[in-house]
Amino acid sequence: MTSPRILLVEDDNAIRTMLHKVLQKEGFQDVDGTATQKQALTFATRILMISSFLT
Repeated sequence: MTSPRILLVEDDNAIRTMLHKVLQKEGFQDVDGTATQKQALTFATRILMISSFLT
């Protein structure tokens, strides 16, 4: 099992861009809408946790 990676980003646009790329990599076809920084980080953390169980 790989260790989780931590990414600290202060820019909301960068966070949304990073989340969009993570979701696309995980198989989501399209991501629309906006998210607050907390929502984006919470969702990204869930995706990373799910990914770690699948690998």
